[in-house]
Order: sequence, then C-alpha cells, then structure tokens
Amino acid sequence: MEKLTQEELKWINDNRNEFIEKVTTTLLQIDTEIQIRKEELESLPTKDERIQKVSEIIKSVTDKLR
Repeated sequence: MEKLTQEELKWINDNRNEFIEKVTTTLLQIDTEIQIRKEELESLPTKDERIQKVSEIIKSVTDKLR
C-alpha cells in the first residue's frame, strides 16, 4: 500500500466531508459487488482463492472510479 503524499493529506484535511462521502460510496459499491458474487465466492474451495477474488473485486470497483 502506498503512503499518501503531503498534498493528498492536505486535500483530505481540507475536504473531509467530500473525502468521507467518496470513501463511503466506494465501500458501499465494493460491498454490493461482493454480495452479488457471494455464491461465486462461497463456491471457491480455499480461503486464499476467496481472498484473491475479493481483491479482484476491489480492484475492479476502484478502477471504475478513477
């Protein structure tokens, strides 16, 4: 995971409400995608495979937001 730059930290500090709204929206989208794919995730035989799939879901959602 990358560290935030001073500029990014300043933006977060100056725009807390917007930042919280964006984080909340992103987390809700990730949760929705995971719920949609719940059966698919449960069918994977190992915990590592489920973790990998969830990582792919998170990457997919965050890539769409960029």
